[in-house]
Amino acid sequence: MKILDIPKTDILKKMREILGNAVHKVTIAVPDINDLQDLHLYEVRSSVNVKIMCNIDPSWEDDAELLEELESLDNITIRLYEDRDRLLIDRDGEELLFSIVGSREDNNLVIYTKDPKHLAKKSKFDGDDRFPYPYVFKPPSPPDDFSSAAQVITPLKKEDAQENVYCQYCGMELTKGDQFTHSC
Repeated sequence: MKILDIPKTDILKKMREILGNAVHKVTIAVPDINDLQDLHLYEVRSSVNVKIMCNIDPSWEDDAELLEELESLDNITIRLYEDRDRLLIDRDGEELLFSIVGSREDNNLVIYTKDPKHLAKKSKFDGDDRFPYPYVFKPPSPPDDFSSAAQVITPLKKEDAQENVYCQYCGMELTKGDQFTHSC
C-alpha cells in the first residue's frame, strides 16, 4: 500500500476546478475563511447557490473584510464552522471531494467521487440537512444561556418515511413541540 501526501494547495486547486462546473448548488467547507480566496468565488455564476462553512475570526481585520465582501454576493451564504478539520465541495449532488486535514500541511486524507451510490451517502460527511429542526438545545442554566447546541444526526430507515429527531443526551424521540423545550 502506498500512502500519498496530498498538499492543501492541490486540494484547493481541484475544488476550484469542480466549482467552475457548478450549475445549481454547491456546498463548501474549508478550515479558514482565507482559504476561500483560492477558490475564486467571484467567478461562480450568480444562479449557483453557494453554501460555505469555515472558521471566521471577525476580530481580525482581514477576516472581517473578506466576510463583508463575500456576504455582498447574493448567491453566497456563510456559516461559522469552528473545527478546522476538513475540506469539502459537493457540486450539484453530482461530484464530491472530501478531505480530512492531517497533522501536517501536506498530509490529507482525500475522497473524490462522481459515483451516484457514493453521493447518496454524502450527508454523513457534510452534515445532514434533512431534518426540519436540526438543532436541539440543552436546557439553559442559567436562564438565557443558549451557548450549547448540537446537531442531531440519526440514520433513517428505508421504510421510515417520516423524519424523527432524537435528544442527543437521553435518546428520547422528540415531537415538534418538544424540540426546543425538552429536558432530560
